[in-house]
Amino acid sequence: MITWKHQIKSIEHLVDWVWYLDVKQGELIEFMPQLVPNVNAHYIITPSSQTYDYQNKTNHFVGSGTHLLTPSTQTLILNDEAPLTRLGIRFTPTALYQLQQKESGVINQCLALDWLDHFLCPSIYQLLIVEGEKTAILERLEQDLLPLLDSALSDKSVSLVKKAIAFIEQHNGLLTSDHLAQECFTTKRTLERAFKKTVGIGIKQYQSIVKFEALFMHLHQKPNKADWAEIANQFGFSDQPHLIRQMKQVIGVTPSGYLNARDLVIDAYGDFE
Repeated sequence: MITWKHQIKSIEHLVDWVWYLDVKQGELIEFMPQLVPNVNAHYIITPSSQTYDYQNKTNHFVGSGTHLLTPSTQTLILNDEAPLTRLGIRFTPTALYQLQQKESGVINQCLALDWLDHFLCPSIYQLLIVEGEKTAILERLEQDLLPLLDSALSDKSVSLVKKAIAFIEQHNGLLTSDHLAQECFTTKRTLERAFKKTVGIGIKQYQSIVKFEALFMHLHQKPNKADWAEIANQFGFSDQPHLIRQMKQVIGVTPSGYLNARDLVIDAYGDFE
């Protein structure tokens, strides 16, 4: 398995990072990976004949070729089989709104994204992802995505949400909505409207997703035994039972169940492999 991720500084206002995954024929995928709830949309470039099969609590998405995974408030099961190749573009939470696209604010969906074909020539990227040469991929992506910056909208809502997101990430989603509004010198109502408008979800849900992402990253690096009371306190849960209830609600298993399986991923493998 080959996997990497990279941030392109020149387009970081719209793209958090680019990630790549290649699983060769014969390599074993031991479990069906689960993509944790995610506040970012991911544009995933694959060979045109490569199928995808995703399933969440309410939908089953089956198709082939390049596609967009919208921000997700539900765990998404990836029914993967080798061989497979993916090149992912992780948009910033406000990017689709800034680019004034109809997919802005849509959650828990897998969609076609034809408008990007104008910037990312499909035939060129089919060759690039199969060859898998990191430098060539990154150089071409930077060249092709830079023009998007010229058309990107930046209004008061975007500025406010970006400021709030910086605080949320700094504190792993542990700030209250009231405290976050104070930090941003605005009202809770105004901040809530800005999140709904630019990201598609509310502040509380956004912070919950960020908190659990940080928690899962923490657990991934831990041995099979963990001090759940200490972890609950570290990540802002009232007590251990509260952590267990919330985690089971988000991913369908208890913390100990996750540690036994370790089948969660972020960015379709990018951060957990």
